Amino acid sequence: MITQFSLTLAGLAFFFGGLAGAKSGFRNLATPRMRRVIQRIASHPFLAAIWGLVAGGIAQSATGVGFILTGLVAAGAISISVALVVIVFANLGTTLLVYVASVDTRNIAYILIGIGGLLGGLAPFRQYRVALHLVGSVGSLFLGLLLLREVGSDLPGNPWFESISVVVGGSAIGAFLMGLGLRIFIQSTSAIALVAMAFVLPGLFTESQVLLLIHGATIGVGVSTLILGRSLRGIPRRIILFQSIINLAGGAFLAVLWIGDRTLDVPLVASFLLDSAWLPDEYRLPTGFLIQQVTVATIGLLFLPFAPRILASLSPTTAAEHLATPEFLSATFVHDVSTSRSLVSSEQRRLIRHLPSLLDAIAADSNGDQRSSAETADGIAQLSTEISMFLQEILANGLDSTSASEILNLRHQQMEINDLVAATLEFSQSVEAIHNESNNAGSVRIAVAMTEGLHLLLSMLGRAVSGEVGDASVLRILTSDSGGITEQIRGEIASGSVLDDGTRLLAAGAYFERAVWILGRLQLDLVEDLDPGSDLESTRVISKMTTTVEPRSITTEAIAKI
Repeated sequence: MITQFSLTLAGLAFFFGGLAGAKSGFRNLATPRMRRVIQRIASHPFLAAIWGLVAGGIAQSATGVGFILTGLVAAGAISISVALVVIVFANLGTTLLVYVASVDTRNIAYILIGIGGLLGGLAPFRQYRVALHLVGSVGSLFLGLLLLREVGSDLPGNPWFESISVVVGGSAIGAFLMGLGLRIFIQSTSAIALVAMAFVLPGLFTESQVLLLIHGATIGVGVSTLILGRSLRGIPRRIILFQSIINLAGGAFLAVLWIGDRTLDVPLVASFLLDSAWLPDEYRLPTGFLIQQVTVATIGLLFLPFAPRILASLSPTTAAEHLATPEFLSATFVHDVSTSRSLVSSEQRRLIRHLPSLLDAIAADSNGDQRSSAETADGIAQLSTEISMFLQEILANGLDSTSASEILNLRHQQMEINDLVAATLEFSQSVEAIHNESNNAGSVRIAVAMTEGLHLLLSMLGRAVSGEVGDASVLRILTSDSGGITEQIRGEIASGSVLDDGTRLLAAGAYFERAVWILGRLQLDLVEDLDPGSDLESTRVISKMTTTVEPRSITTEAIAKI
């Protein structure tokens, strides 16, 4: 029992770790050029169907294929429409194991993990580390499913399982519920079908009950997929919902036909398979499983034309996904430097306007929505990657010195934006630790002051890049002296008022000062030169304010006064 529990924990850890790694790997590997190649290959529905059949046949788990597809879709490598076609035929591909019971993907999982882990750590292969990390993550995902499947395959050896089998042996409802429950633990419907078929020979189940058990297991696909994918949101979740819907519908449809056949004496699928002599005995149940998966695939094909709209309503695009999707960048203009430069600048300004939301989880007037802030950070990171890859693609075209200098300047600005994001996130984590672990009012007061100050500066940068001259002028003055925060905190610590939180406050102060320093550099690079006389009133206000505040505390105190 302890072994099964530990295998379950390990299986879940490998599965979710592999899923996260696969999504990250696909995202990093899916360059614009690679995406266009994959999209051309998968643009034809026939090729997408072949992908699904092969993937389902190798993985022996349409659930595993579905979760890998979430990574591809999240990375933008394939469209949601292509992914749905692959899912449909992946269900059909799983029937291979029932006819060729010797197939075992364990060695494949081990090889993938070995290649990704071993080669990824060797110096000669460092240039391929992203691809190798992806390979290892896919292997980890499959290993997690295999471990969960192993837990399920050991169930028949338990005395309690044999007792349950005896109880349900003569019950149609028991066989159905047993199939549904087993599928939640054994992440392979084909494996369940094989186990159930083995119970026919000793007389534990009848062939008719095994058919109903397979129908229950197919409904279990929908249930287990929803359980494993409960953390997904937005577009990736649509793939999981599609997989669940077609399996629930297919299993329920054939279960109803079984009831009509066996209870109402209406000759339908069960009679066609079991009560006629057209099939040899050893192929009856495998053919029943094939019919089940063909039904699921047929429902999926019928649902495909309406699926995108329905799934979008069930799982709307998240704010992070919307942010991660470029609004201005277009591969059409990669050879037009002038237009590309303008598009990148627009995308950078759009990204900057979302930076204040990185602090929403720790802002004084927020509800502490850490998940929303984490999703925003993920969306900003994805958009930053998109911009960087777009710039790299432009540079790869071979530019004259002037054009190359302009694009390199944009890339330098993007690196500064990435540094600002990193410093802001580190600051946010430090302040969050203070809020969660400190009972010192002085520590919290300092953390709140820094948070509000940095939030204001980020908001001002967003307005400045949008053309607000006044905000640009104020921002230039406020970021001209970012020093003094760490010294001020040290003074508080020396006085003993915040002694217990000294380390956390110093860390938060250091990240705050770094963020302000980067803000000062960015506003010089991104904001166009302003007419000094265009905003004299703002300048006078700031000048008056700075004469009443000690220079060393200008960054926090002056911002608070604004």
